[in-house]
Amino acid sequence: MRELYIKRINPDLDCLRDIAVDVHLILSDVYDTPPWTFEQTFSDLLNLDTIYFLAYHEEKPIGFLSAVEVMDEIEITNVAVIQKFRGQGISSDLLSRLLKFDGTFFLEVRKSNEVAKNLYKKYNFQAYHERKNYYKNPTEDAILMRLERL
Repeated sequence: MRELYIKRINPDLDCLRDIAVDVHLILSDVYDTPPWTFEQTFSDLLNLDTIYFLAYHEEKPIGFLSAVEVMDEIEITNVAVIQKFRGQGISSDLLSRLLKFDGTFFLEVRKSNEVAKNLYKKYNFQAYHERKNYYKNPTEDAILMRLERL
């Protein structure tokens, strides 16, 4: 059994600089070139509309989910788990925490990312649009998905 702990980041209680370090460590493991700089991550954490869940194993950050909530819409901006812990249901654990909220959820996913698309389909997200050449490095289409939980 894995020793997994997931927490929702609370800007009033958590040291956001330390959380930004944890998130950036995860991004550095997941991506050849992280999509956000440390400064962008820290700035994102300061946004009161941002929701972050972090997963820890034995006190070490191993995954996170970030989203932005605007009224009754929540856009999932990233779900990432370090390579060593993939395939253990951590992304599903993170996503299930967010889906306790009410509203309409949106996300975009690389067209080739079958693992992520299957995760979202498991939670009844539906594809509704395709953005051509949305992603860079490498260039790839994005599939937009949504789930309404009102």
